[in-house]
Amino acid sequence: MKSLRSIRESPWLAWLFAFFGACVFVVHLWTNARTQLSVIDEGLYLMKGLLFASGRYTPFQDGGPWTNHMPVSFLIPGWVQQIFEPGLRTGRYYAIALGIIFVIGLWIVSRRLGGNWLAGIAIWILAINPSFIKNISQAASQGLIIAMLIWMLVFVLGKDRPLWQILAGALLAGLIVMTRLNMAAVLPLMILYIFWEHGVRAGWIAAVAGSLVVLIGHAVYFPDILKIWVYWLPPNLTSFLDTWRDFSVEFSLWDPQMGLSNRIESLQFATRAHLVPILGAFFAWFSWPRMKKPWDERLMLKSGVFLTVLLVVLYLMHAWATLANNYCVYCLQLYSTFYGFLGVLLFVLAAKRWFPDLPRYRQIISIFTPLTLALVFSLRELNQIAPHALHLQFPRIKDLSLLPGAVPFSVFLENKFGMAFELQQQIGEAILLALALSFVVVLLSFGVRLLRKQSSERSIQVHITLLVVLASVFLSAITLSYGYYSFGYDCGEDVIASYEAAGRSLSEDVPAGSKVYWLGGNSPTLL
Repeated sequence: MKSLRSIRESPWLAWLFAFFGACVFVVHLWTNARTQLSVIDEGLYLMKGLLFASGRYTPFQDGGPWTNHMPVSFLIPGWVQQIFEPGLRTGRYYAIALGIIFVIGLWIVSRRLGGNWLAGIAIWILAINPSFIKNISQAASQGLIIAMLIWMLVFVLGKDRPLWQILAGALLAGLIVMTRLNMAAVLPLMILYIFWEHGVRAGWIAAVAGSLVVLIGHAVYFPDILKIWVYWLPPNLTSFLDTWRDFSVEFSLWDPQMGLSNRIESLQFATRAHLVPILGAFFAWFSWPRMKKPWDERLMLKSGVFLTVLLVVLYLMHAWATLANNYCVYCLQLYSTFYGFLGVLLFVLAAKRWFPDLPRYRQIISIFTPLTLALVFSLRELNQIAPHALHLQFPRIKDLSLLPGAVPFSVFLENKFGMAFELQQQIGEAILLALALSFVVVLLSFGVRLLRKQSSERSIQVHITLLVVLASVFLSAITLSYGYYSFGYDCGEDVIASYEAAGRSLSEDVPAGSKVYWLGGNSPTLL
């Protein structure tokens, strides 16, 4: 136990653990940035951003590109391309840079909330989530928003923040609103938190600074920027926007009819892709300590309330925008990337400051409830997990000798045993079900053992350690499976090089100054 305590108290080992997690995160980010096909959103952010930043058009200009989001979401990638060079390569490297900025901020905030080791765990939770990394590896607005949001939290979350940091956090919150209107709740919620946590003076500084960013941004593009508000505000309360509401024809052109089953499926996709952060939030809520007056500053309850309210409000806003409407029902999984990592921060806060002081029965409830939810969800999704296991690469073997290369495990089973793919999948689902049920039995035995009064303190620590290890393996496995299933733009080749080759070919064939009607593909990046 002394050796475990020395490892736990070693900051260098914890920092090394976090550093390796960050390396895995960046490697996955780099790989996906190089091998994912460009999609329409990414191409439009790059193309519109370049047109706006170069001054050829201005946001919300009549007859110009449709400015369907706040101007900063286009201008920043446009300015980056002006500084370096236009194209997908710059856009993807920009996305990688934002991911690195995010992971540094994540480590700083997690370390403040939970210490060195939990900061490393927070990084690893997202480093092994392919869905999260794929969503931020393209030059869309997800990476920009999470980088701004995590650094806003770096500056304002917790006690005793200097005024200059509160000012910086407020400016970032204002920029978040000017980047994506669907994140507008961040600024008022942050201002309320600062009033509560840091006092009246800091609250007014934050309110003035954040509001000025939004007001100045609206003044620059007024009145045409009001076009973007008509989609979010009810007509009966905002009749003064009727002049710009006539421009809402764009949405009437795209009206896919989605039924209840589609909306349930969208909810499943979003839950699957962000399962571990969601479970982290549930762990925190089940670990919530009893309220005391005055509140125990050691527990950072105000930070927990702020993170909870921020996560719940943003989730409900995006669930309403997707599941309750017809425009983009299946976007909830993608939108959850904006705020899903807040569940990881709640987990870190609870694991360090709330969980250790709970009664033993509360500790067991806090651990078992999220794991039971994960297990129930995984049982419903076994038919989605099994095919991924069958596609894992298996070494080529002949006459008990290893051959160069590898084949999918399904091919190995078919070649060696003549097993059809349908039978393989059924066997895979049965094996996964048996493993899941075994996991339940082990969890229950640990719970019974921990509740027995005659259990020694050492026995309890050993059981909790084994439980955490098993839970980590289980959650890692389903996170990898769900994450890989949730996105369909993998190419496996160097997408950047192929786009650049196609661009060079077009440049040679199309005379300079020609007008081009773009009809092909999901992305105008080639232009």
